[in-house]
Formats: sequence, C-alpha cells, structure tokens
Amino acid sequence: MSRFLKEYHLHAMVGLTVLTVLAICLRISSSDPSSILHSAIALLLCLAVVTLFLMLRQETKARMRLEEQLENRALTDDLTGLPNRRAARESYEMEWKQAVRTWSPISVLYVDADFFKGYNDAYGHAEADDLLRIIASTVKSQMRRPRDVAARYGGEEFIGILPETDLAGAMAVAERIREAVMERSVVHELSSFGIATVSIGVATIVPSRGSRSEALLQAADRALAEAKAAGRNLVRCEEEIEAVAAADLVPAGN
Repeated sequence: MSRFLKEYHLHAMVGLTVLTVLAICLRISSSDPSSILHSAIALLLCLAVVTLFLMLRQETKARMRLEEQLENRALTDDLTGLPNRRAARESYEMEWKQAVRTWSPISVLYVDADFFKGYNDAYGHAEADDLLRIIASTVKSQMRRPRDVAARYGGEEFIGILPETDLAGAMAVAERIREAVMERSVVHELSSFGIATVSIGVATIVPSRGSRSEALLQAADRALAEAKAAGRNLVRCEEEIEAVAAADLVPAGN
C-alpha cells in the first residue's frame, strides 16, 4: 500500500513480510477447512520458487568460477606458470598509459637463455623445459614489487615490466637476475661458461603523449642483441631511447 504525504513530499509504502502472509494464511485455513489445500499448494509453490532461485544462484557462481579459470589459463604459460605473451602485452599497455598520465619512468627487460638451442639438442626437451622453469622462477623472484611483471614472451625469452623504475633501478634488477641464474649452476657443456646463463637487454623511458609504446620494446630488443653480440651472459641498455621516442612523437592535432 502506498500513500503520498503532501506535507512531507514523500511516498509512504507499507507491505507484509513473507512470514506475516503465511501466518495469515494459516489463520484463514484454521477458520475455513476448505482453504487448507489452497494454502498447502501456495506454500509448496513458494518453497519451489526459493529452491529454484538457490539452484540458479549456485549454477551462476559455478559458471563464473569456470569462466575465471578459463580466462586465467588463457593468460598463463603452461610450462612456467608465468603470465604469457598476451598477458604481458596487456599489462605493458596498461602500465604505459599510466606512465604517460603520471609522467613517470617505465622500464622493460628482455631476458634470453644463452645457447638454448644447443642445450635443447644436447640434453633433450625435458631438461630444456626444466631449464626454462628455473629461469622463469629466477626472473620472477627478482621482480619484487606488486606491479612488477615477469612473463614468458616466447621460446626461451622472458620479459620484465618495471613501472616507475628508472634506468639505474632497471639495470640493478637485470644484474640480480643474471647473477641469480649463474648461481643456480645448471651444467651446460656447450656454453663457453660451462653453466646456463642469460643475456638481458634493458630500456627505460619517461613516455609522453603521442609516443609509441613499441619504441621501448624495440629499444630493449636492440639492447638484448648487443648483449648477445658482445659475448652473452651480459646486461646491456639502450641509451638512445629518449631520442628514439622523440622521433616517434605524433604532432598535436594529427
């Protein structure tokens, strides 16, 4: 029942609870025996509706959990348990936009297993997979802040995304990763170092509106190529990233 209260400019609404309605039905049933059957049917219908609602809610929750699990699997590398390339790109684009908004640095590391093809040929796929898992866990262990991302980028290559990190900080993380992989002392007889190692390319930029996010990734890739060309088991940085990014700026209004 609803009534408009002019003096207060409000609508007042009054209703009955389910228990009150059931109590009324029971009183009516006791005074009119012919309504007992009707009340029983109404009660059964109410129970059926409640049961159906609970079943539908459980089914909905189960479906949502399944969809979440499938989405997580779609973003996770099966071998290492790290985020996969797709997840890494999504995280990178999100952090890039945040860096543009806040005018803060963002760094990227490309980590590549040295002489991996030779290791795979000499020791077999199972041992090669174990080595990738070791490198993955090592990279992840050095990405210590909540927003840092370690992901498998493809094959024997991994990526590290470091928001709000300058070049010095990124180089320090890269060196920790390189040293930690060496400390695992995984035998690699075909390597000039005798153990499994990694080469790492580092690039950092404070992006501005209109700069391409690909510029930073390309710079890190060039730095990785320099590390491998210089003998591997090295960390190299791209020092010309600011010039590269400036060249990619889009004039306002375009």
